[in-house]
Amino acid sequence: MPRPALFIVLFAGLVLTALGFGSIAQATPSATGVQSPILATIPTNTALDLGVYDCDQPTDVPDHCRGITDYSGFVYDSTRHRFLMFGGGHATTFRDDLSVFSFATLKWSSAYPSTLCTDMTLANMDKTRNRWTTTGNPFSRHTYDMTAYAPNTDEFFLLSGPIGTGYCAPGIDPSTGSDPFYLTPRLSAYDLAGEAWNTETRTIPWDAFSGSEYDPISGKIILLSVYGLWVFDPVTRDMVQALGQFSDPLASSLGYANNLTYFPPNQRLYYLARGTPTRVFEVRLDRENWSASTVTERVTPPNAPNSEESGWVYDTRSQVIGGGVLDGLFHAYNPLANTWTSRTIQIQSSAGVTSIGSQAFHAIGFDPVDEVFVFITRYADGQRVWAYRFDGPAPTPVPPPTFPPGLTERLYFPHIRR
Repeated sequence: MPRPALFIVLFAGLVLTALGFGSIAQATPSATGVQSPILATIPTNTALDLGVYDCDQPTDVPDHCRGITDYSGFVYDSTRHRFLMFGGGHATTFRDDLSVFSFATLKWSSAYPSTLCTDMTLANMDKTRNRWTTTGNPFSRHTYDMTAYAPNTDEFFLLSGPIGTGYCAPGIDPSTGSDPFYLTPRLSAYDLAGEAWNTETRTIPWDAFSGSEYDPISGKIILLSVYGLWVFDPVTRDMVQALGQFSDPLASSLGYANNLTYFPPNQRLYYLARGTPTRVFEVRLDRENWSASTVTERVTPPNAPNSEESGWVYDTRSQVIGGGVLDGLFHAYNPLANTWTSRTIQIQSSAGVTSIGSQAFHAIGFDPVDEVFVFITRYADGQRVWAYRFDGPAPTPVPPPTFPPGLTERLYFPHIRR
């Protein structure tokens, strides 16, 4: 092929990919793992009851352990095909174990023992690292949308700090007369291969109520709030503020403790803000010059649902962002069409349970192997674990890209991390 023609092909491919029509640079959540024969039987728009969320931590006072979902959520470990949850905190359970959902057992269990309630004392607090001295476990906290799994370092990150005491933990520090858990936030990372926590002494610079998401194109974790856009590199640990504090009307609309989700078809991120109705913001990342990134509010469709503080994740099968389960209604947003779809969830089987109820805060994830959402309902609705398959169409298979002799994907797109 003559060089001018080759240049046109290369340029066209870059343009199409940037607009979301190409597949070469598109990064989709990993679908590595063994499919569950039980989850495979779930029809579309149907949820399977997996039972009550079960827990027993800390072992000396396990009564409040289900409070882990309070203002908290979980993320997908794409390396091991499982979900990871850390939460609770302020005014609720102070358990500090990592809760793990297995697709082999379809149950949640603890990765390690929580610090005992009897050891949650002022003398055992390491305030400079937001952790207990005896175990090294980080203090419990509301995690909102502020946890992330980074496959490039194989770590689970806590991106916010504790904001007050909870059940078991000491209430007032006699030496100061104040809550000892209003602390300067520190970054905590759990090494999943080494099974150990590492907490830094550096102060977390971003807002504790941001939304966060791992960006598979750059290998960075993106954080967004009223106070700006931050880029965190799990490899180098660099924390870069790409955009400063937003001004009104954008600032007033962004809210707090909302959700940021990566959308592979166009490689953009979407921030879903709860309210009446739900509002959506598009984040266009400039991965070569982070400060040139943009955040814009989208026109709200007339059928946009109302939502409470909730969670939203990408569905690799239907290519929508789904979640926000409220009173048995599941909601899905299609960023390419800027449209909403709502479904009344049907129940496949559940002895004595006749309704789904509502999702517990941010407690929802999507499994790309079994192509189902997994969510936990709030305490008032039994705190049950559900697996749900949305009824959107399966995506059309995209053939792998081909390259002229001597050229590779890396040469086409040298900025792509692999």
